[in-house]
Amino acid sequence: MKLILFCRGRRLSALQLLLPFALTLLGRIIDGQAGVERTKSDPLYFTPSSWRRDLVFPVFYEKFDRARLVMEYILEVHQVYGEIEEFKYSSSSFNGTIEEFANLMLNDLAKERTIPLYNELVQYGLVKLVNSPYIIVYYRNASNHSDGIAMQLALNAWVKCSLGSEFSVQSGVQLHPRPYEDMVDRFPRRWTTFFFLSISMAVVPLPFMYRLVLERASGTKQLESMNGVRPYDYCRGHFLFDFILYYLMVVPVMVVLFLSGLTNHDQTLLTIIILTVFGLTMIEYLYALHFFFLKPMVAAFVVFMINMVIGVTLSTYVVSSALKGKPGQEFILFIGVTVSISTPNFPLTGFLYLLTIQPSNFLFPVDTEIYDASTFFCHPISFIYCLLFQLLVFWTVVAFFEFKVDKKIRCLLPTEVTDDVSPIDFLEDVDVKTIRNKIDSAHKSNLIVTYSLVMKNLKKQYRTDHQVLTAVHNFSFGMYEKECLGLLGPQDAGKTTVCQMITGEVNISYGQVHMNGLNVMKHAKRTQTMIGYCPQHDDMPDQLTGREALYMFARLGGVPGKVLPKIVQNTIDLTSMSPYEDQLIKTYSSGFKRRVSVAIAIIGSPKFILLDEPTEGLDAQAKHMLWEVFQNLRKAGKTLILATRSIEECVTVCTHMAVMVKGHTVCLGVPERLKQKFSKGYTVTLYAMPSDIGGYIDLTSAEEYVLDKFHGSKLFAKSESYVDILVPEAVPPADVIDSLESALNTLNFQRYKIQQTSFEQMLLKFMKTD
Repeated sequence: MKLILFCRGRRLSALQLLLPFALTLLGRIIDGQAGVERTKSDPLYFTPSSWRRDLVFPVFYEKFDRARLVMEYILEVHQVYGEIEEFKYSSSSFNGTIEEFANLMLNDLAKERTIPLYNELVQYGLVKLVNSPYIIVYYRNASNHSDGIAMQLALNAWVKCSLGSEFSVQSGVQLHPRPYEDMVDRFPRRWTTFFFLSISMAVVPLPFMYRLVLERASGTKQLESMNGVRPYDYCRGHFLFDFILYYLMVVPVMVVLFLSGLTNHDQTLLTIIILTVFGLTMIEYLYALHFFFLKPMVAAFVVFMINMVIGVTLSTYVVSSALKGKPGQEFILFIGVTVSISTPNFPLTGFLYLLTIQPSNFLFPVDTEIYDASTFFCHPISFIYCLLFQLLVFWTVVAFFEFKVDKKIRCLLPTEVTDDVSPIDFLEDVDVKTIRNKIDSAHKSNLIVTYSLVMKNLKKQYRTDHQVLTAVHNFSFGMYEKECLGLLGPQDAGKTTVCQMITGEVNISYGQVHMNGLNVMKHAKRTQTMIGYCPQHDDMPDQLTGREALYMFARLGGVPGKVLPKIVQNTIDLTSMSPYEDQLIKTYSSGFKRRVSVAIAIIGSPKFILLDEPTEGLDAQAKHMLWEVFQNLRKAGKTLILATRSIEECVTVCTHMAVMVKGHTVCLGVPERLKQKFSKGYTVTLYAMPSDIGGYIDLTSAEEYVLDKFHGSKLFAKSESYVDILVPEAVPPADVIDSLESALNTLNFQRYKIQQTSFEQMLLKFMKTD
């Protein structure tokens, strides 16, 4: 499906593929056109006496090395800087090389001395005799002209050793700009390219994020899950496609970097590694983040801002500050490590920054001091470790949500449910209580064996800051095969919530649902494969055609490939989708989209079919056509649940119906029995008189008068302005009129109305009850 969506969204797909390449190429062109300023400068001549005298200059040498050149070097340092820190190395007393000995001594020296501007003032010389009369002199490249100082001292020692102590050497430094072909390693000629590359890498995740959130927000992902797509299969398929797409985006970028000479062989290999790890981490990062968004554009904007502010700007500042050795490096390190987890672009930008400013020794840290707190951000390998750590964290978050670990934990914990009392409780019919008691008193094993689908005391509550809202109150019912239960009620009656609890889409606050003997909360994936679900809203990919959507969901539902075309065509004919089945879904009307949703629900012949307002927006002909389809499915052995606001639809299709009002089941049973039960007698409506101070005069006295006067009467509905009372048919209408006329002036009601009670009127009264 993703491949189809990618191919059909040509503009977005082309932009997604070409943007990193285009920005990198643009930066390379700008860098190539930037000229090098060639300035003339006079040479700067200096001797050791020209440098500052407050440098601390430790010298390390072999303890038993008495070569004249080494001694001359030590003497030269002593003459320039006076008393020096002299460390004699012996392999017999120290298990390690002279370089390791120097690092250890320097670390101790840093702790013993409190030297301001330590990085600038402390130099060190490490002289080592190699095939006398040649020596190797190591120096600490931290302050200005460190290399010049070390070279001057070594040259003077060599000259005095060769010509005499009266001779010395004068050094000079002069700016000699290199030609263009030698300047590719300089910072100004790289920065634009890598800056544009960092920006493009901040934009790359946006199309991925947009599609992920769109799929989840539209309900398509839930519908795929309902059709048997396991979390592992979903992540594996999407991850593989997204990673291939990502690699198609970065391969041209790698080619530009290599062919333009911006990276050598080692750098190119390391760049390929970090871009690969970044792709893996970035995809998992987006999968983890998309659970927290419902609007695709908002998600894309938030990701872009995080990548730009933290991933590019803050990353550049942290790494540059660490490299420059600014005060407060420990705090900068803390900030960097803390925020680096928030986006994979942080380590990627840091890596590109290092590649920009130190190409010659890129595989090594800038500063080799073992006591430098910011060394973490001075080594390119550190950023790869950071990305790998992020990959582990994001993968854990994705696994937690995809495998619904939170729901499984809730199933094991005791559930806290509030026993709330509702003013609608008095409307509950005696049959509702009888069925609930029957389900509650039966043993679990008997319920599982007896019923194909059983719902026991279902309750769903939502907690807010101030109160607990109950969407469904103690719904209980058992269904056999070839039965259809109609959930009839107005908007917000709890019909959709019941369906979502059965499918496992929402958690059950209290109660249980067993489908073919399986608990839907503990075995959600197994039970979802048995369900065909038509949600209240049309959740399907708009970029597919109707036929392609049926092919996809039929394949997910386990329809074999050999019979797939035939099954799809039969479903198209059954739901009368022809001749529009090969047009894009986004071109369909809302009514035709309902047909596609119904077709998706019934394709693959699932055992349980849940239909949430399936005929909403359809014309009368289309409604009757689908009603006939539902009846045929029921007769074929399917178990159906139909949530609707249409009385006619419920009476025509369903074998049982439950009238729901604000989460309460007010009546439940076979339609014929409900008709017989509620179509007898009269409905007396008493209207209240307006009060002088506003509102209405209380009708309690009038209500009690009618209930006491006519035996068997029952309160049906009550509000501030009126009250409905059911009067048995055994009471003559004339007696009712005479009694109300005599009490009209004494009981403070304004007027009354008597009408024959019909089944449809009763249902409408139920559904309109406040």
